[in-house]
Amino acid sequence: SFVNGYVMSFSTTSSCGSDTTPNAFGIPCSHAYTCLGAYVIHNSTGIADYVFKARNPWGSDSFNTAGKYYSGKWNDNDTAWSTITAPDKLAVGYQNNVNDGVFFVS
Repeated sequence: SFVNGYVMSFSTTSSCGSDTTPNAFGIPCSHAYTCLGAYVIHNSTGIADYVFKARNPWGSDSFNTAGKYYSGKWNDNDTAWSTITAPDKLAVGYQNNVNDGVFFVS
């Protein structure tokens, strides 16, 4: 995943509110995340997509007390995962509904 071993992180903008306000994808505004990896994954027909494996530092898949979850592409329940090859799922460490705070975005 990381060629040079550099630490990476990313965050959401504060322009949509505080970390108790979810954005359109269910991710809190003004919140930082650990980037655990960057991958190229392939579906069963060979089409590639680029994904980042992220972790919510709160350690939970739910981002607030309202039980809001990431709802964008590559969320745990996205049907796109059913098209990804088993070796690629294994390589990125995809696990459905583990509630560990780990999610994928593209």
